[in-house]
This record gives sequence, structure tokens and C-alpha cells, in this order.
Amino acid sequence: MAKVSCTSSPGDVDCDLQCTVLQAAGARVDLTAIPDLSFQFEGWGGDCQGNEASTSITLGDGSSCSANFIPVAVMSVRSRCA
Repeated sequence: MAKVSCTSSPGDVDCDLQCTVLQAAGARVDLTAIPDLSFQFEGWGGDCQGNEASTSITLGDGSSCSANFIPVAVMSVRSRCA
């Protein structure tokens, strides 16, 4: 479906449907939402805000972000030549 790429110091984390990044409170984490071809990124939820694919958050106790994706209609066209 889609994935979220999380970069933090130290280390990077790539996630599919769900991931957990353990960092101390006050750490800054950069998140990038990467939709598959049949989805588009709709926006962030939870403690993250906005509809840009990349966002950053300074972690507090129990910080949580969600990346929201919506399906994109995929049309298949076939032609028949006579």
C-alpha cells in the first residue's frame, strides 16, 4: 500500500504499515510518507499536522503520528484494432 520513511538521529527506519521509533523525549524525528502507485498521500494525523509528504516532530511522552493515504482509481484501457 504505502510506506513511511522515518529519519532520526541516530539511524533511519523504513516502515510499511506501522512502525515504532524509540527516541528520548525532545528528539527531533523527520517523517516522509511514500505512497505506492495506487495511493496518494492525504495528510498527517495525530501529533503531526499538514498535507506535505515530509514533516518533522519533536517527540514528547507518547507522541504519535499517522500518515493517511487514499486509493487512486486506476483505469485499464484496452484497444482492439480491426
